[in-house]
Amino acid sequence: MRALPAVSPETIGYGYLIWLLQGTRRQFALRGSYSQLVLVDPPSKLVMVQTALERGEDIWKLWAAAVKQFG
Repeated sequence: MRALPAVSPETIGYGYLIWLLQGTRRQFALRGSYSQLVLVDPPSKLVMVQTALERGEDIWKLWAAAVKQFG
């Protein structure tokens, strides 16, 4: 059975076993247990990995700044 992408009330939507980030760039995220996170921006070949137990929303601000500067 094929899963269809869903839309979250946040700024990201879940589909095809990864989080598809909204916006004009084709970015996606893989979220694991204990706040482990992989963020990917294929157009700029930028990948950011968080392997800490720290939970918070600051990672999204850091990701946006990294894409703005390096993407």
